[in-house]
Amino acid sequence: MRTIKYRICYGVGKNSAPWINEPLEKFVLEVVAARHANGFVLQPFHFLNEILAKGETEIGMGFQWKPFELDENEYQELIDILCTDPSLNVSVENEFINAKNLHDWRMKVGRKYKQ
Repeated sequence: MRTIKYRICYGVGKNSAPWINEPLEKFVLEVVAARHANGFVLQPFHFLNEILAKGETEIGMGFQWKPFELDENEYQELIDILCTDPSLNVSVENEFINAKNLHDWRMKVGRKYKQ
């Protein structure tokens, strides 16, 4: 698995957050995966890549990273790592794979898990 360099978006200059280097799976859990009361939901491949290609998110505190995308093999490896660790309670939500867009997917997942 690759390592991702990212930072929390707060402050500027001397007060800006330091860059963090973490394995992809830790980055995904901290920054990208949808959280619910008992665990995490990983987006379908195309929605996950949509998020990763932006290089930033305003969800929560906001994060910044160099934009990238996963190939299908990396995505499958990520699923294998995250979904086989019962302490993480990570699932892949493909029920709404045909959602109109990422926002629609998030809304449907939120209703399902009552976030």
